[in-house]
Amino acid sequence: MLFFAGCSGNKPGTASLPLQFDKYGGLSNISGNNTSGFFRTQTINKRWVFVDPDNHAFLSLGADGVGFGGAGNAPLFGFSPYNHNLLSLFPSYASQYTMVQWVQETISRYKELGFNTLGNWADNGLTVFQDAIPYTIPMDFIRAVADSFSSHDCPVVNQGYWNSFPDVYDPRFSQNAIAYARQTITPGLVQDPWLIGYFTDNEINWFGGAQFLYNPAYTLADDFIALPPTYAGKQYWVNVFLRQKLGYTLDRLNQLYGTTFANWTDVLNATKLANSTQYPQIQTDKQAFIYDIASTYFSVTNAAIKSVDPNHLNLCARFASDAPDQVIEAASQYCDVISVNDYYTLDNSISNATLGDPVKRWTRFFTLSMMDNTYGKPFIQSEFGIRAQDSGLPNERGAGWTVKTQNERADYYKSDVNRLLGIKVSGVTFLAGFHWFEWSDEPATGRFDGENSNYGFVNIKDEPYATFFSNIADATKTLMSTLAGAYGSVLNPVDFITATSGNNGLVALSWTAVSGAGSYTVILSPYRSMPERFTLTFTDITTNNFVIPYQLPQGRWWFDVKALGLNGIQGDYITPASFSVTVTAPDIQSCMAMDNLGCFVNNIPDTFPNPDNAIGDGFVLPEQAIRDQGTGSGKVTFTLNSLAFQAGLPVSAIVTMGMNQPIPLDGTNTLSFDVYPEVVYTPSGQYRSATDFVHIRLFGNGTTVYDSPLPSSLPPYSWSTVGISVSGSAFTEVTPVFYIDAHASDIPWDQRIVFYLDNVKD
Repeated sequence: MLFFAGCSGNKPGTASLPLQFDKYGGLSNISGNNTSGFFRTQTINKRWVFVDPDNHAFLSLGADGVGFGGAGNAPLFGFSPYNHNLLSLFPSYASQYTMVQWVQETISRYKELGFNTLGNWADNGLTVFQDAIPYTIPMDFIRAVADSFSSHDCPVVNQGYWNSFPDVYDPRFSQNAIAYARQTITPGLVQDPWLIGYFTDNEINWFGGAQFLYNPAYTLADDFIALPPTYAGKQYWVNVFLRQKLGYTLDRLNQLYGTTFANWTDVLNATKLANSTQYPQIQTDKQAFIYDIASTYFSVTNAAIKSVDPNHLNLCARFASDAPDQVIEAASQYCDVISVNDYYTLDNSISNATLGDPVKRWTRFFTLSMMDNTYGKPFIQSEFGIRAQDSGLPNERGAGWTVKTQNERADYYKSDVNRLLGIKVSGVTFLAGFHWFEWSDEPATGRFDGENSNYGFVNIKDEPYATFFSNIADATKTLMSTLAGAYGSVLNPVDFITATSGNNGLVALSWTAVSGAGSYTVILSPYRSMPERFTLTFTDITTNNFVIPYQLPQGRWWFDVKALGLNGIQGDYITPASFSVTVTAPDIQSCMAMDNLGCFVNNIPDTFPNPDNAIGDGFVLPEQAIRDQGTGSGKVTFTLNSLAFQAGLPVSAIVTMGMNQPIPLDGTNTLSFDVYPEVVYTPSGQYRSATDFVHIRLFGNGTTVYDSPLPSSLPPYSWSTVGISVSGSAFTEVTPVFYIDAHASDIPWDQRIVFYLDNVKD
């Protein structure tokens, strides 16, 4: 007997088995009737799902744009900052750090999130992610048929809001579509069981003209009516649609339309046919013609794909939030799955006023797909997303709303999925997948179209947004557990977080106990969105007072906590809290040796710390993992954001270490420390040691008494000892500075500059 639970959570204490997945990410305990060896769809207990090649129910969850190039180039610089960051994280000159490392890291992150699908615009699953993650292929029929065949290009009927729309009745549309499918769909794709299917296009303009919404006064039908008489689409409208399909004589046409055409040539030469309340048949026939246009597009593109690849699904043209009824009806006749990009599924007065109630909109979609099919067609939300202000990105362009924090982004994700999965029409649940837009953030200075927003699971430096990432992972486990009837109750989040800081830099945290918790995970960062952070695990659940076992640099710190259950289910991170650290009397000798992190001050604004708006700030994190010995290691990080460059702002990222009394520079006191640099990949394509960009400055009485670069080209990924012995005035501050002048033409903007400090010798 097939079992598929409803969308509500299991009752606390429900006994059940752990989640079990097959290699594709399908639920092993729910089988279908798929014997094809490829992905298919079916209803199980009146719920639409994919069924994977192993014949298991598969809810398609993933992200768009999973690729080594990220969201694309920043035109200001001519390269992808995300790609350059990956090249610094996995430098190709060292055999142990290659692109394979990024692929494996991404696969690992996908598993942590519980995701199982590479959405649109991902790196090719057949090669890059071979036999690891099921994937989709984006086709681009609209562009190809109109722009890729030179003198045989298909003409277009409008320029559209996003892209032009072709004359689908022109023979070149069908010819070019078939040729494009044969060029694009390789034999390897045809035989690959990991391929789910093909999107035919993205956000076609189904509304006519350059409109974003349906306007009955001017539609896609009006675009065809406005064509010159020589166009195939105009010939079709007159000689096939009106005369043959509707069976109109000229007299009958004039009678129904209130026109005075003398002959059919007059009809061909007409470029406008306005709607009229006195003659309602005009609008009725235009709507029928929209269905005919859409049917032609979907039938041709479907036939083109299936003529080359009958093994995989047609995932349709990804609709932009909405489409005319007739288009959805036509799509349901030819697409195996209907895909909708929709960022506006939760109640918002502005979007509701524009697009209408989202539940009613999605209910309408599915109802229209049921025209000739009792169970309709399955749908996926092929794009959705939201952006947070605490990322520091401008968020000036891009679909959807903005919220304040990463936690609110996760709340949006969960609310969106729960709402859409909760919609039923005639008892049928029709959402079979959700693809978030997108995997990585967009460049701060804008991608090709100017979008500069925080859509990513990871930022431009490939660092996951900790609370967002973890909360999505937990939501996925909860969702899959609910669908499979696998787990019992979900852990509650912690509550009443407090922090107490002593003057020695040690901090005690406390929160209320969570029922069912086996341990707690704590993350700390100088930034509220926690792109860079360090993680602690506390397994003693008998206390509510937890001491951080590291001395923290001075300044404001943000932290968050989640509970982990013994069965793998976690509680959510909640909104991060903050505390301040002040160290009143650092030890002079340990400060001189850079071995006391309490000597350091993280120069980050307290008001609204934005990591991707970093101008003039750097920070130090405790770092134990880089070395087996000692507790004083520090991870020093600078970020210079391209927004500062774009705005022409003076930039100098610094980290300060202060002394409690002046240290004389008489030649007897030596500032010594060990340095472990990571790699920087510069815009010119050079790999450089991170410390090539660093100066050490000494300050005393408000003046600089020493300013010198670290020794050039310190070897990356190894420890080097640095000693500074100078004579002169006493100093009270030591400041590592990201020094911009020496490399002004080759600055790695939007990249983390990371090195480690310690004084413990191996």
